[in-house]
This record gives sequence, C-alpha cells and structure tokens, in this order.
Amino acid sequence: MLGCLLCARAAPRSRSVLARADDNNLSELVARVAQLGRECPWTAEQTPQTVLSYMKEECSEVEAALNTAASEELTSELGDVLFNALLLIEVCARDGGVSVDAAAAASVSKLRRRYPPLFDGSLDGMSAAQANEAWSTGKAAEEAAATATQVDLDDDYDAALAAEIAELDRLEAEEQALADREQLARLVMEEIASEQRACE
Repeated sequence: MLGCLLCARAAPRSRSVLARADDNNLSELVARVAQLGRECPWTAEQTPQTVLSYMKEECSEVEAALNTAASEELTSELGDVLFNALLLIEVCARDGGVSVDAAAAASVSKLRRRYPPLFDGSLDGMSAAQANEAWSTGKAAEEAAATATQVDLDDDYDAALAAEIAELDRLEAEEQALADREQLARLVMEEIASEQRACE
C-alpha cells in the first residue's frame, strides 16, 4: 500500500490521474457491476473465491504490461483489475455487510490511522524515507492499539466468566440448601407419622 502512496508522491501533482478522474466513467462501472449482480446468471454462480482467482490472473497481466511499458495495454489491464475488485465486492455483498461505500470507508479509515501526514498537511516536503517511517510508525501504533483492545476484551471476558461461575456456584448452593430443607422436612413428617401410629 505504501509503495503506491510513494509512487503517487514521486509523480508531479499535475499528472495525478485520480484527481482528474471522470466521475461518470467510474459511476457507470459501479452501476454496471451492480447490474451484473442483479441480473447476470453467470455472476449469480460466482463465489468470492472464483472472482479472486480472476483478479489474480488480471494482476499477473498488469505485471506483464508493466514490463512491456505499453500504456494502452496497461490501461486495459488496470481496468480489468478495477472491474474484478468491484465484482468481488458485489459477490461478497450477497452474504451481507459488504458494499463499495463500506470498503471505501474502511480504506480511508485505515489511511487516517496509519498515515496521518496524508490528512494533517505534513506530507509536503517529506522524503520517501520519512514517508515510509511515518507509515511504519502509524501501522505499529495501530497494531499496539489493537493488541491493547484485545487484552481489555480478554480481561472483560475473564471477569464475566468469573462472575458467571460465581453465580452458578451461588445457585447450586441455594438448590442444595433447598434440597436439604426438603429432606429435613420429609424426615420430620415421617417421624411425626411414626409417632402417631405408635399412639394408636
């Protein structure tokens, strides 16, 4: 991921294709992939695994196009990767909880956590080494926070488990006390009945 960011940093800003992207083309591609998901019988038979295999093939073709330095071929192959990425999201969405918006939001959120210079204005003037260090620092901080959260969750789980065990022990003790009282009551009743029979 950082490699892509560094490539973007190295290129002059005036050449940023994403900044000059035609929203109509991207929107139509998203709409057509969504249409495939609704209407196409072939798409209906696809699984995330099959689409991922197609995507891997397309990535290999992108690599080949990079080696030949043919911009028209590279554009076509990158288009295929973009299509397959959207198709993979569409197919995964059938299981729920996945969408282009959710995937984009997750990506932006990860960038915010891992690469603050992209958002706080400190990217200007950074060297590639400094950018790489900032990314590594952000990633390490994210992983440390995730580990701390997991420890907290484990502690909460242990505390909840201990409380549940204590409650079960309390209920078991109450049940045993009730059983003991019932047993005592039966013995007393049997003793009274025995005495009454003796008096007759």
